[in-house]
Amino acid sequence: MMMMRGALTTWVRAGARAPGGHLVVLVTVGLLGAGCDARTSSPALVSLSGSASSPDGMVVTGAPQATAAGASVLGSGGNAADAAVAAALALAVVEPSQSGLGGRTQVVFRTGSGELGGIDATTVVPAIYDPASAPGGERGAAAVGIPGTVAGLARLHAEHGVLPWPNVVGPALALARDGFSLHPGEAARWAASAELLRGSPSVAALLLGEDGAVPGAGERIVQPRLARVFEALASDGPEVFYRGWVADSIAADLGRSGGYVTREDLSGYRALDAVMARGRIADLEVVGSWLPAGGATSIEALQILDRAGVGPTSGPGEWARGLATALTYAYQDRERVQGHPPTRAAAWITSDSLARRHGRELGSAASGPSDADEPEHTTHVAVVDADGFAVALTQSLGPSFGAAVATSSLGFLYASTLGGYLAEGGPGTRAWSSQSPLIVLRDGEPVLTLGGGGGRRIISSAVAVVARFASGESLADGLAAPRLHPTDTTVYLDDSWSDAAADGLRSAGWRVERRERSYFARLNGIARGPGGTWEGVADPVWPDGAAAGPLRPGG
Repeated sequence: MMMMRGALTTWVRAGARAPGGHLVVLVTVGLLGAGCDARTSSPALVSLSGSASSPDGMVVTGAPQATAAGASVLGSGGNAADAAVAAALALAVVEPSQSGLGGRTQVVFRTGSGELGGIDATTVVPAIYDPASAPGGERGAAAVGIPGTVAGLARLHAEHGVLPWPNVVGPALALARDGFSLHPGEAARWAASAELLRGSPSVAALLLGEDGAVPGAGERIVQPRLARVFEALASDGPEVFYRGWVADSIAADLGRSGGYVTREDLSGYRALDAVMARGRIADLEVVGSWLPAGGATSIEALQILDRAGVGPTSGPGEWARGLATALTYAYQDRERVQGHPPTRAAAWITSDSLARRHGRELGSAASGPSDADEPEHTTHVAVVDADGFAVALTQSLGPSFGAAVATSSLGFLYASTLGGYLAEGGPGTRAWSSQSPLIVLRDGEPVLTLGGGGGRRIISSAVAVVARFASGESLADGLAAPRLHPTDTTVYLDDSWSDAAADGLRSAGWRVERRERSYFARLNGIARGPGGTWEGVADPVWPDGAAAGPLRPGG
């Protein structure tokens, strides 16, 4: 064991894989009642792989420990809301580069009784922030907004969960307190950002060794200070984060470091009802949320393709050209409605008339946003339970490692909100993003839940997968299929696209460049399979995504 600075974190070499290539993860299942010690929780073994099926529900995330946390909660009597919260909190422990307690979250759900809704828990610009005098940039305490993730997860649980709150916090608490094996994808992100991490004393104290060494895949990471925060969340409730000693620590630390978030900002934060967006393609209804999320943009692009009669069966050239152009129109329209009333803007973006107008123009090239080098970031949780309660939950820190600043005594990083690629706004502005959690219905029943991480590439990748699903492809085939992303007048293709597809784009005036598949979004999803089973699939290109159904007692 190597002890790190001030015992903030320890490393232990660990990690094993069971026969057959399936990960077997020991998870502390939340069996906590009021007044119970988290250490008395009961462990359960959950078998994981990149795809799985179950009639009893399904959980898919980008990290095996988080998937196991959600599946174990389903197996202990929780519903989709409980499992989604447990998985999201676990991701805050095992994927600190992508999300965390200092971040932002968007949720879309459809309950087992048919209620559709969403939660907007994005970060918010603090009251004393002044864009004119701010230093700018996406890193540092001055880039930190008011965190929303804890409030959003707490609201999802309070309004729709069935287990006690400590039960859903239990798996994340155990992972922070007892440790977890750093998975290869997260280890690679730490290594790629080593210079950034070493340049931030507060982050280096949490994640790096005394000599600045970056832990590798298989190292066991133990986080006692983050565990203390989870213990407080479990025992005192989410209010401690916004109105208790955790809030005091956040405000004091960020204030000393040049930040703007105050105790008053934290106590006044609320997770809001999301502005919902709905559209139709083929025999499906697609449900998402709108600004500050990007679901309406995804729906618009899907409807343009549908009204134009262009899809994966159209031939590689026409399909690539149509997909790139539909996405570009949707991105442009999103920019046009910035500042407009959100409900009216969402209605216009997803209107049939707009989709038909753009559909008639689908063959022409168009100039899109300049975002080719926007960094990979963000993570997604997909959950469906045995009653058909579906949750699509996306959470983020912004760019990987967020603002690259942490409160060391609390053990977590903060999202970047007040600069960089996010639009700057005045106090109270809710940071917009490309998070696009989606739920797809047929005859009012969920048949697909999908989302991912990767900036604007979330939208371009999700649109392609949903379009393939609407044409009859399986979710697994859709996730394995070629991806593209338009930006400016260039379309980026992964290497699996044919030359005919590239030629079709060039014939319409697009420039074409090839990118490795890892450039595109990391998606996770669940689809309704044959016989009513739930088929969970993690993006096959990324090494750590995992799907699992619940293992019930005696099963």
